Amino acid sequence: MDSIFKKVSREVLVALAFFLPEVRRIRFERWLRGREESRRLQRADVAVVSFGKSGRTWLRVMISRYYQLVYGIPESVLLGFDNYHRRNARIPKIFFTHDNYIKDYTGEFDSKASFYAKKFVLLVRNPKDIAVSQYFLFLALALGPIFFCDLILSGNHPFKNLFLYLAGVINTLQLNIQYFNSHIQVKQSCGN
Repeated sequence: MDSIFKKVSREVLVALAFFLPEVRRIRFERWLRGREESRRLQRADVAVVSFGKSGRTWLRVMISRYYQLVYGIPESVLLGFDNYHRRNARIPKIFFTHDNYIKDYTGEFDSKASFYAKKFVLLVRNPKDIAVSQYFLFLALALGPIFFCDLILSGNHPFKNLFLYLAGVINTLQLNIQYFNSHIQVKQSCGN
């Protein structure tokens, strides 16, 4: 109920900001979401952080099942932020996040200082698998493959952060390969 109230109040506030230019309205909404997430992070016992399509929901279902079996929570109830904790104080408050909005509230764009005092789990998945999952998500949303390709080629797409990350990984791999290749060539030229 708490999250429904927060979502409705956020949407009301954003609607009341109709007079703002779209860019500022979006920035305002991201700030509001960041404030909500920051407050939850402060109240959480543990945070689970992941990039989108990394298996966060799957993990949440598995953790839910564990607590259902151990503490007798009904199968129909999926773990939310603190809904299991309210049923049984021995169950920790678990905050699941993609960490998209907290920086919009805190202004910490190059830091994860908000997480320093928290126990957290970093859920990681192979970036190639993320890209495939996101591709099929777009298909499921009926955007169609042609639109999807146009979106990717335009450079203005939801995969931008993933592609920048992959570019960094690939660049690092290329540098490592170049280093090892040059090391091998030096060893060969020395007769070793």
